[in-house]
Amino acid sequence: MIITIDGPAGAGKSTVAKELANRLGFTYLDTGAMYRACGLFMLEHGVRLDDEKGVSALLDQIDIGIENGRVLLNGQDVSEKIRSPQIDQAASQISRIPSVRQKLTALQRKIAQGKDLVAEGRDMGTVVFPKADLKIFLTATPEERAERRKKQLDKEGNIISFDIILQQIKKRDKADSEREIAPLKPADDAVMIDSTRLSAERVVQEIVKLVNRQERKMDKNKEASGFSFSVDNCLGFIANRLVKAFLKLLDHKLEDFNLTGAQFCVLTKLFEEEGLTQTQLAQRLYIESPTLVRTLDRLEEAGLIERRRVPSDRRAFHIFLTPKGHDLKDILMQKGNEVHDIAVKGLEEKEIELLKDLLYQLWRNLEDGAKEAKNK
Repeated sequence: MIITIDGPAGAGKSTVAKELANRLGFTYLDTGAMYRACGLFMLEHGVRLDDEKGVSALLDQIDIGIENGRVLLNGQDVSEKIRSPQIDQAASQISRIPSVRQKLTALQRKIAQGKDLVAEGRDMGTVVFPKADLKIFLTATPEERAERRKKQLDKEGNIISFDIILQQIKKRDKADSEREIAPLKPADDAVMIDSTRLSAERVVQEIVKLVNRQERKMDKNKEASGFSFSVDNCLGFIANRLVKAFLKLLDHKLEDFNLTGAQFCVLTKLFEEEGLTQTQLAQRLYIESPTLVRTLDRLEEAGLIERRRVPSDRRAFHIFLTPKGHDLKDILMQKGNEVHDIAVKGLEEKEIELLKDLLYQLWRNLEDGAKEAKNK
């Protein structure tokens, strides 16, 4: 899942994107920092930012990376150096050069491959990730953005008058909006959020609601297409429903697990192998999603798994099934094997339809039973 957050300078994109990525367990991509680092490199090497040939000639010498929220320029941490009004203007200037945008856009897309990502910048939803699952355009009045910027600079010891900052912001807005390549503008399908009177926490909460809504929509689309067009997917879809119904009958409140698609794979993988770290689990499933984090949290709350810290890495933990989890594993694996045994190749079309009807009715009966048990 890719979430883009675009908007003008000072709208709070970085603060919101960082917190959103942290809360969802997504990778955070600060694309603006990449342009800032590129501008810093050119200034330090005496290249005029309006010299397109000069800038293009040095692009091969630049390696920009983002690790743990820090910006690395050719291996050196420049996170603080790139946060100045001078570099603000440099980033705006250099971003107009086609070769720069081409290099950084390719790098940004490469970073996003196979990841759940929050990308913030100015053309994320329009150019870099036009097929993003959720697009946000975050804005605020120039005066509000100037006030926020002044507080930030004052805190860092850079004392600059409000009027100068406001003038710089308006100038940056004009330059970003009027540039020929990838101008600053909301994507047609972007959700507009005005943060002028909203705290960063409130903005994050609003976006989390949109993310949850989009995840439900994506899950429904996957399930609907699987049920309609593929026998194998249809059987998997119903098997998933069978597992849901059994969990409800066992009063494990599956609705809190949000168990669909990839989450079902997470469970079955947990049942097959124990002692995996969360990172290893994500790698084996080719996912790195908030649903993985939430599912593990809720499995632990239900007493089905336990997580133990890894001494060599304070951020990592191993995942183990509890005795209660083992009991549930036996039930789920038995039912899963029954469904897979039935789904053999070479069935006649009529037999397939009968099989689907049979499984569907079994699912409905279990769902009804779960509802009755819950009501009691």
